[in-house]
Amino acid sequence: MAAAKKHGVKKIVYSSSSSVYGLSDILPLREDFKISALALNPYASTKHMGEMLMYDLGKITHGPETVCLRYFNVYGPRQTTVKDGAYATVVGIFMDLAIARGKPLPIVPDGYQRRAFTWVGDVVRANILAMNQSGIGNADIFNIGSDSNYSVWDVARLILKVSPDITGEELIKNGKCVFAPKRHGEVRETLADISKAEKILGWRPQVDFTGGINRLLKNYPK
Repeated sequence: MAAAKKHGVKKIVYSSSSSVYGLSDILPLREDFKISALALNPYASTKHMGEMLMYDLGKITHGPETVCLRYFNVYGPRQTTVKDGAYATVVGIFMDLAIARGKPLPIVPDGYQRRAFTWVGDVVRANILAMNQSGIGNADIFNIGSDSNYSVWDVARLILKVSPDITGEELIKNGKCVFAPKRHGEVRETLADISKAEKILGWRPQVDFTGGINRLLKNYPK
């Protein structure tokens, strides 16, 4: 923060994550929800700490304005894939396995977990809007996500190009999918309240999930 001040940086836009919300019985997730100090995983802890640093260091150094954007399950071109490890994005893993490798898709039980997927281009646009928006800068927090969500089975069906009427059980039975070991530190469902971003930044997603997946499938290297 001191270095940013020294070099004349006017505003810092911090990339946070919806993971800071942890387990919540209330959906959609809203920026004014109280965040537990007991995070579900180290990634969530570091993201929450980053938000606090944006606020605290801004006050201490009287440096640049700061804005925190909480991303929800970003996907799109140049996303992580199988080679990036177990915690790569589910969309990237599924597309790599289904298209490039011709292998079944690993489903963490029970496959009905739901996520508010967000197209990377919409995230870029949110950053530009936050950077240029006047009147914000005291570690203001905005959800950058979708106000609709999809299950892991939905993701698999879209990428495999099968009917939405095909059940998860059928995908397992015909070898298109396989169950994978359960993972710790994950929430059951995410859904973003984006009313604050709409009102202050003039932002809402322009690419819906089905459209985004179709873009990726069309341009995916064979």
